[in-house]
Amino acid sequence: RGGTNTGFGTTAGGTYGSSNAPTLAGSGGGGGYIGNGYQGQGGGVVLIEARNNVVLNGIIGVDGANGGTYWGGGSGGSILIMTMNFAGTNTGVLSAQGAARGGGYTQLGGGGGGRIAVWNKTDDAIRNRIYAGDLTRCSVVETFTTWLGVTNVNGGSGGETGFPGTVVFLLGRPAPGTIIFVK
Repeated sequence: RGGTNTGFGTTAGGTYGSSNAPTLAGSGGGGGYIGNGYQGQGGGVVLIEARNNVVLNGIIGVDGANGGTYWGGGSGGSILIMTMNFAGTNTGVLSAQGAARGGGYTQLGGGGGGRIAVWNKTDDAIRNRIYAGDLTRCSVVETFTTWLGVTNVNGGSGGETGFPGTVVFLLGRPAPGTIIFVK
């Protein structure tokens, strides 16, 4: 996902890793023309596994870092949240943005956006199935009614803008034949 510079050609960062179960850190930006500046570092990884509730009213950020002179921007990292109930107010932010290229050589690419996945209403059995690539007990939804916050996975700016990352909201479903008692 990092911005790269191969000789005098440039390529903005793309995305890699699993969109449903992201666990990879972002990569650093490429470049290094004349040995000046510093590489834009890639974003980190945040993994939250909660048996009950996760309420986010603040910021979880794994953004890439801007490149120094003659270097591309770092790519966004990964956020994976697994819980039974995910919620947040409009002050909540999940961010895995790619970073901008540095100065100097204007053709350097920006870092690609990272990956964000939130699994809601998922128990151990459903989580194991998702890790194995089986989404038969899940629905991919646009967002959750309990999440009022924002997600950012934009690519960083540069001679070529980094590709955007991905956001996946998975909603677990009970197994067929499950009886749910509501008191």
